[in-house]
Amino acid sequence: METENNYEAVDSVTTHEEVTPDERDTRIAELEEKLKDKSIQARLAKKEVKDVSADESLLERVTRMELKENGLTDAEEISLVTEKAKELGIDPLKLVKDGYADTMLKNHRQAKANELANPSTQSRGGVNATDSVDYWIAKGELPPANKVELRRQVVNKKVATANRKNMFNYEID
Repeated sequence: METENNYEAVDSVTTHEEVTPDERDTRIAELEEKLKDKSIQARLAKKEVKDVSADESLLERVTRMELKENGLTDAEEISLVTEKAKELGIDPLKLVKDGYADTMLKNHRQAKANELANPSTQSRGGVNATDSVDYWIAKGELPPANKVELRRQVVNKKVATANRKNMFNYEID
């Protein structure tokens, strides 16, 4: 019906029929009304799409909370289970409750524990040995002139140790 009216309007233009102003106004009013209906339908469709995404995010949050209640504490574990559930087409809660995710979680936890237990390749101390006060005192020198604060600390520590050594040395006449 809608396409028929569009064809009629086109036909009247292409055949050069005389259209009275009243007929033209009614056709324009009809087309405007249809345009309003379509815009309203488009807006309603957008609202429905937004509501679906809000429902999905709410469902995702609820699922995360339920997974935490079932013993998954780490965000990595939760994401691992949800990805596996999507891959298999199963509800993540069913995957955890039925025990299907136990071995996967056990392997993940073991790998994480091993990673934390192994020492890193970096040195233990984050401080460079030449940046310590004890290094320069043991060496018996002052740090370079461009390290003013470190030089100050070395001198203060030398003075403090010298005062401690002489604390109980009394000369008796």
